[in-house]
Amino acid sequence: FSSGGHFAGAYTLLQNGDKQGPTVEISVEGQIYTPGGYVPSHPKISALIQDPGGVSAAPGTYWISVDDTVAVDSNLISVNVDESGQVLTLSFNPTFDVGSHSVFVFSQDLAGNAGSASIQFQVMGQFRLDFVGNYPNPFKNKTYFVYRLTEQTTEPVRIQVYTVSGRLIRTLHSDSAEEINYGEIYWDGRDQDGANIANGVYFYKLKARRGDQEIERTMKLAKLR
Repeated sequence: FSSGGHFAGAYTLLQNGDKQGPTVEISVEGQIYTPGGYVPSHPKISALIQDPGGVSAAPGTYWISVDDTVAVDSNLISVNVDESGQVLTLSFNPTFDVGSHSVFVFSQDLAGNAGSASIQFQVMGQFRLDFVGNYPNPFKNKTYFVYRLTEQTTEPVRIQVYTVSGRLIRTLHSDSAEEINYGEIYWDGRDQDGANIANGVYFYKLKARRGDQEIERTMKLAKLR
């Protein structure tokens, strides 16, 4: 100790080494968004923001913009921080016209590091099947029926498999009553009684309903060993 009140010795200067911003993941209607896909005209859009050093929910440290220019009023955004302080969830329900749109989400962690994410999507305004198929086709033991919808369904998507003579052998359903964008339904290649179907050609009908509107597509598949 010196007479001038200074301490002699070696010192270590500590500083925050966190240079990594938070991760930001955007979902639509509770599903991770598929780039270039469709969304409803009035969707629920959420952003899951995570950072091990803590996320900030202070005003001005997060924001959402729509179509590159319009900042969403913070009063319209639902904000939730979990007990750990490491997870921030932002949710809002915009209304979109038919056409192409984008959403951008920005957030900061407690150290001031920034993270962001954006999505681009289409609002179709019409309920239709954009794609239907199954893979593999032909199949040996199992196959997946895949489809893409432009608007939400109000009932589970249904698949009915028929023999070439028109006999119904299996009915399958999607897990959710609210489907949009890409979906798939698994089939183990068995009929309603649990027996493996014989080799040959079959037909299937995919049906999707939105309110009083139903759309249907008939396709062909083959079972080979």
